[in-house]
Amino acid sequence: MKPAGLRLALPRLDRLQPDAVAAYAVLAGGQWQPGQASLAEIARRYGMLRAEAVLHPESCALVAVSMPPLPEKRRRAAVTGEVEALALGPVESLALAYGPRQADGAVPLAWLPQQALQTAMAQLRAIGLRLQALYPAPFFLPVQGPAPAMIQVDGWQMVRTGTASGLVLPPGAPLPAEAAAAAMPPPALCWSGPAPGWSLPVPGAHAGRPAARWGLAAALLAGAMLAWLGGLSLQAARLATHGKALQDHMRARVQDVFPELPIVVNPLQQARQQREARLAGASEEAGEPDFARMLRAASASLDGLQGQVQTLRYQDGVLFIGLRGGPPPSESQAAAVAERAQAAGLSIAPHAGGWQVHARQESLAARPAAGQGNGASRTGR
Repeated sequence: MKPAGLRLALPRLDRLQPDAVAAYAVLAGGQWQPGQASLAEIARRYGMLRAEAVLHPESCALVAVSMPPLPEKRRRAAVTGEVEALALGPVESLALAYGPRQADGAVPLAWLPQQALQTAMAQLRAIGLRLQALYPAPFFLPVQGPAPAMIQVDGWQMVRTGTASGLVLPPGAPLPAEAAAAAMPPPALCWSGPAPGWSLPVPGAHAGRPAARWGLAAALLAGAMLAWLGGLSLQAARLATHGKALQDHMRARVQDVFPELPIVVNPLQQARQQREARLAGASEEAGEPDFARMLRAASASLDGLQGQVQTLRYQDGVLFIGLRGGPPPSESQAAAVAERAQAAGLSIAPHAGGWQVHARQESLAARPAAGQGNGASRTGR
């Protein structure tokens, strides 16, 4: 049956080598199956499993101190003060962990040198073992009711007094009262205890699963980007629709106010020009600017001009009308346009994707040359 988990009892941290022998157990079929092998062999067989470990009792201190009920922030400060007094050194150099306050007010504390822990974790990763959790020595033992579970390792006595609490006693030390009835469980049960719910800090605990973490982050980022792009496209479409509606409204208003304009390409500019002409007292005929008169007459001579004009350019009495595209006019179409334009006193001929319009000489002699020499350019939007 395929193993589902790995538990290790580490040797002393100063003896961590690939060939160091360690006790271990693998979870298979709901049972922990114990064994012994070198760390390198354990890594070869089970390095892909989720691994957790207990420290050798000589590598990590484990004590219980009595504390009143405190908020988490104040409890952290109280724990730091207790460890500083017990460790006889600065806590900044220690890897520190503590468990929940027990019913009797005791809080379990554990610590070891930070540098020793970092070195050990780096050595285990180099061997091929990546720990997800690291506990003090007793916390793989079962929790078996009123009689605590106890084992000995290298003369040290390890007692698990509860799910989150335990004791580590040096060789020769008497058992305290709460551990007086401790009993050694069968070997198969020595690895079966529940996790205590708190762990010493493990550098790189999730380094073995970057793909899952980054895959989720990438998926969330991609979803956010798609939502943002969708919103941006919707907003752009709304703005385009609003802009076109506004442009159409402006053209309609200009044509309502200045009905003499046959085509409105640039509403603002054409409205300004018509307003200035009216303020100057220009009449609709004699005083009408050549550009407006020529444009009106050209519109009457050219079929289907509305909506097809791309540019208008008026220079030195010549009007150039650029269209948006389409095939050039045939000779018969050009001749028909020229005939209609002649009746209006204009000369119209195809020119560079559009039409070129200018007044016939006899028409120029009969009308004032107002606006000659002034250039104007309009571009369709």
